[in-house]
Amino acid sequence: VAKPERYFPKALWKWIREQLDRPFSAENWPNYKQIVNPNATPAPKKIRKRRRTKAEMMRDAAAGENAAPKTPRYLPGKQHELIHKWSPERIERLRFIVLFGYYTAVRRSELAAGNMGQIIEVNTDDGDQAWAWVMMHAKGLRDGKPPVLDLSEKELRIIARYRESRGLSPLPEGDESTVPLVAALGSETFIADEQINHELKMFFSQCADRVTQEGEPASWVTKLKHASAHWLRHTFGSHSASSGITLTHTAERMRHRATDTTRKYYVHLDIKGKQKERAKLDKFNPD
Repeated sequence: VAKPERYFPKALWKWIREQLDRPFSAENWPNYKQIVNPNATPAPKKIRKRRRTKAEMMRDAAAGENAAPKTPRYLPGKQHELIHKWSPERIERLRFIVLFGYYTAVRRSELAAGNMGQIIEVNTDDGDQAWAWVMMHAKGLRDGKPPVLDLSEKELRIIARYRESRGLSPLPEGDESTVPLVAALGSETFIADEQINHELKMFFSQCADRVTQEGEPASWVTKLKHASAHWLRHTFGSHSASSGITLTHTAERMRHRATDTTRKYYVHLDIKGKQKERAKLDKFNPD
């Protein structure tokens, strides 16, 4: 089965945004039976090991009784409810990840590594000041210089809402280099980019269940079942092209080194444009 194109069409994206404002409850948004433990360390890569000798196995078994308990990567039973219940704190974080991730076309690694101290006021060409995100952890820094992403009023409101839910001032003040852009639940500590992806995939999967229940288009289910964090970036590119934003501006916003990388979002528009031009000839030669 072919995988769907990795972006959300306009109608589906509007519906996804609406879900962020709908009541979350155990009935409407059930937790999975096994949820990644945010305090667990990532599982190490599998490596080929030699077979242990019988003496080594007996030694390890004897030492096992006094060994330090391991932090489980997955928690069984109802323990997950204590960690990953759909709490107001978690919902606000999810809302920020979805909306800020879309409008900034940010990669999940950039979002996880970012801190609030990188959001600052900068001088504009006309002498005024505006807020921007100095992306110190952006992928592929050009000449060692981080891209400076201007932030709109809408994006500032998204930041302010999330910060206030964490007990912070609406916008950064002073040195906030140790304050994560996306914080772990219950603490002001950084989270791994994989955790951001996991949170989004869970949200999209549960959205797919709701689509089925509410009789929305079946094609949406396929999209949501395959969706991941990177889809927000692709969706931004596709929507920018469809809304008439120039190729150059979209490429700059997505931090593409060359516009050829961005052009893929505009290909379908080129096809439609050619079809529209050919339709003039059909009109000139009616059947």
